[in-house]
Amino acid sequence: MGTLFHRRERNVQGGAPGRLAWVLGCWLVILVAVAGSVACLRSGPSLRELSPLATATPTVARMATATDAPVPGAAATLTPATTVADRAYGLLLDLTRRIGARDTESGQEAKAARYIAEQFRALGYDVSVQEFASSIYTRESFRLQVAGPEPRSFEVEPFQGTAVGQVAGSLVFVGLARAQDIPAEGLTGKVALIERGEVQFTDKMLNVARAGAVAAVIFNNQAGPFLGALRDTSVIPAVSMSREDGLALRELLKAGSVGAEFQVGMQSLKSQNVIAEKSGTGDRVVILGAHYDTVPGTVGGNDNGSGTAVILTLAQELVGRSFPFTLRFIAFGAEELGLLGSSHYLDSLPPEERARIAAMLNFDALGAPIALAVSGDQSLIGLALEQAGKVSVKLTAGARVPSDHLVFEEAGIPAVIFHTPDFRFIHTPEDRPELVSKENLGDAIKVAAALLEALKVSP
Repeated sequence: MGTLFHRRERNVQGGAPGRLAWVLGCWLVILVAVAGSVACLRSGPSLRELSPLATATPTVARMATATDAPVPGAAATLTPATTVADRAYGLLLDLTRRIGARDTESGQEAKAARYIAEQFRALGYDVSVQEFASSIYTRESFRLQVAGPEPRSFEVEPFQGTAVGQVAGSLVFVGLARAQDIPAEGLTGKVALIERGEVQFTDKMLNVARAGAVAAVIFNNQAGPFLGALRDTSVIPAVSMSREDGLALRELLKAGSVGAEFQVGMQSLKSQNVIAEKSGTGDRVVILGAHYDTVPGTVGGNDNGSGTAVILTLAQELVGRSFPFTLRFIAFGAEELGLLGSSHYLDSLPPEERARIAAMLNFDALGAPIALAVSGDQSLIGLALEQAGKVSVKLTAGARVPSDHLVFEEAGIPAVIFHTPDFRFIHTPEDRPELVSKENLGDAIKVAAALLEALKVSP
């Protein structure tokens, strides 16, 4: 699970750098989600900022033809839930053990894409691999070093739209960076430490840049860190930091001169979406999606091996059925870098193809041992809750969470995400398949199949 809900604001670029900062902000979300609080704040027409909020792909061991007796009711075409649950869990184990971590930077993501494509092809689906390139901030872009009485390192977040480059200079506190806050002697060669508030980010940056500053560091005016965007491309590197760290820097300045150094860099990465399709009798399309990448250092059993295993198992269960619309499975790449795969996919579609999409069902972080939740489009949520009752699955309406469905939602396409709202192990080495609830995988498959039937899928 990768990112927080956002809107593409006027004059704010929606590219990969901003999306990466956006995704990394989800670490804040995880902390709040564990406490049970999920909230999203937006500040104004010319910026996008995130408050601490919540955030959250997988494969198939061997595809077999279902031969068990059908379950009665809305999901009558499925094999018993324990059978599909076992099959999905087997795929999850195979993916995480055979490939392991699937971060975009390491190349493991590409290996996972080949594996997923093979699974779909073995089932007889029409499979294509959609490659794309993106630019993201380097890992060095998130650390500020200070030298002085107490040399320290601080976490920072590049602003969306910031200039890139390596900077070093003496740190100077300039308050809110209003025109009257700029010292008479100027800021030539200085790194401006600025408090958030009253003046828009872009204006703060321009005020200190005109005075000669080589960089801007803006700290929060409330507890915790934040992410922000500039309405115009910055002329100097600009980063944000938490209020606590900003106040700590102010205290260091009181003790003497403080030198600050940081680097905002970019790197180009390649990723890919895996698309498997079964044509229907009508013109509409229903998309079932899950991202298969991970952050570095984790095999991503829950995030998102669980979702990938579910869509692969659904593909197996539904391959022999006919539909009044095209069924399109998409395993998205680079979700953890800012929903890049889903964004590229939707951006690549002409308007008439977008108009064909009747619904998008997203599966992400399904494995926590608590009841499944569904979030997103209200009409689809209602249908999903109704169908869950018919197949005896406990499903609740959940809070908004960041994942690939949001890209479709923003485009006006009905979309929902199935997930479990427990993010304690997300993005950590502890996100192991052994902690994934096999029952939840089976329940997600049952509800999805029932929902497809409610969307007029032929039995």
